[in-house]
Amino acid sequence: MTRWCVVLADELVPQRGREIEHDFVAFVTALTEFCPFTEALRWGVVAVPMRGPSRFHGGEESALLALRRLVESFTPARVGIAEGIFAAEAAARRSCIVADNETEDFRRSLPVEELARRELSSTARRLGISSVGQFADLPASKVAERFSSDVVMAHRVARGDLAELPEQRDPRLARRLGQLRGDEEPQEVQASFFGDRANRDERAAAAAHRVGQRLGTAAVCTAQLGEGYSPVDRARFLPWGTTPPAPLRIAPWPGRLPSPAPSLILRHPVSVRVSGARGEPVTVDSRGLLSSEPVWCDLDGRSRHQVLWWAGPWPLVEQWWREGRRRAHAQVAVADLGALLLFAERRSWWVAGIYD
Repeated sequence: MTRWCVVLADELVPQRGREIEHDFVAFVTALTEFCPFTEALRWGVVAVPMRGPSRFHGGEESALLALRRLVESFTPARVGIAEGIFAAEAAARRSCIVADNETEDFRRSLPVEELARRELSSTARRLGISSVGQFADLPASKVAERFSSDVVMAHRVARGDLAELPEQRDPRLARRLGQLRGDEEPQEVQASFFGDRANRDERAAAAAHRVGQRLGTAAVCTAQLGEGYSPVDRARFLPWGTTPPAPLRIAPWPGRLPSPAPSLILRHPVSVRVSGARGEPVTVDSRGLLSSEPVWCDLDGRSRHQVLWWAGPWPLVEQWWREGRRRAHAQVAVADLGALLLFAERRSWWVAGIYD
């Protein structure tokens, strides 16, 4: 689970008679320059993932010090760090830094009211349940029998299955910030069924918000093309309403897999056996060459298909300064299956994508 730093800037929450929206935009912009993956959750609430800044500044303590200096140059704020948005915001309200591998203990120690469910809080207190951990220990089936689907979702947050509550993100905030920056074009308006004029994006956002409340924030996602070497690496799925990170254009990505990209990316690659004319396994040697010409593809050992055409391989070595990851991609046209994107890793082949 991602380790987040949540900043609570109460002075930057818009209130009646206080025009400070632009101040919050400037605040978020400065934090985005500090870390491109900064996310504005709600007015006055910003989350910064700590992995990148920690590596850049030589440790989390140094990164936190630099972040505090930046925040204090704008406004007084409370800062907290923990794994997951829910725990990190709770830590920020208490101005504490939760150490690595201690988030679960911290989350379990929180009062049950931290889940922000009035029905749950009153019922739990009557049952003698006072902490998030005690609520998490209840069997999921019993919670589903007694409470609504919204409380069932909160139970998953209490157990650590979900990283945040749906109301911790304002799905309309990203759009409003874009309007204040002046980088959002006017949206197309259409007539609805009853003749009134309604904005399609607003209706879609409202529908996505309702689905997210029922199924959790991870249930509704938008696709985004990011940076990376392969189509699998470049595919990004962000929870609805999340501010997309600013694109990084500083890396040339030499050795990126050539176009075209597959139309379908498999989140869980499928095992495939690639063999030659005599049935021998086809492997990729240290120079990035195939041991023999691919002739057959066996999917999960159940069906054999002839390779009609192939291209590649394109070898790729990542993070050679650490443990290193070696892959080689190949494009194949297979009888009865169409065109596939394969990759070889540790003497095994996998289907990563499917072409139209």
